[in-house]
Amino acid sequence: MDDETKKRVARFYDLFSQEYSRIYFHELDHKPFDRDMLDTFSSSVSANGTVCDIGCGPGEIAAYLRSRGCTVIGIDISEEMVREARRLSPDISFEIGDMTHLRFPDNFLAGIAAFYAIVHCTYDDAKDAFYEFYRVLQPNGVLLLTFHIGTEVLRIEKGTSEIVAVDFRFLDPDIIGQKLTEVGFTIEEIKVRPPYPEIEYQSKRAYMLARKRK
Repeated sequence: MDDETKKRVARFYDLFSQEYSRIYFHELDHKPFDRDMLDTFSSSVSANGTVCDIGCGPGEIAAYLRSRGCTVIGIDISEEMVREARRLSPDISFEIGDMTHLRFPDNFLAGIAAFYAIVHCTYDDAKDAFYEFYRVLQPNGVLLLTFHIGTEVLRIEKGTSEIVAVDFRFLDPDIIGQKLTEVGFTIEEIKVRPPYPEIEYQSKRAYMLARKRK
């Protein structure tokens, strides 16, 4: 993803941060499948070190993982979204950051949760992020990745006096799995769920558990 696109994505969420927080911060209350996946993830990583919530938004995933005993850091490209996350969960560390250039040293993280963090990525962009995830994960570290399934690209605009548009990309699990494997991950599980009626966009979702090879 080029720098201009990254700036546009960050600005989009800056403009949307308070509304986004109101809509999504408590969404896990209504999503038992997502909670089960996070429980599986947290049980495999909580004893091994720090976990990162990539593309954390207002921090709902980080907060849930913290409640399950994980030491968590949340990272988002949007300054205003990080501000919201800090306000909502002051006991968790949240930072502004780029998922393709993380500040962590090699082999540092026990796990990464990336819920819809790649929704603005092409397949090549996603692979760039996967290289970085692989670098910062410990050997045997776990990645939990989620995304919308499909082929469409939706352009969404936000703002009033300032209008910012970004593309939301639906992705093929087979191609994403291939990209993860090429980087060096082992795919342990792929699950697909239908959308929850009335509470979210009506698209199928993929949940991938992948592990960094020793």
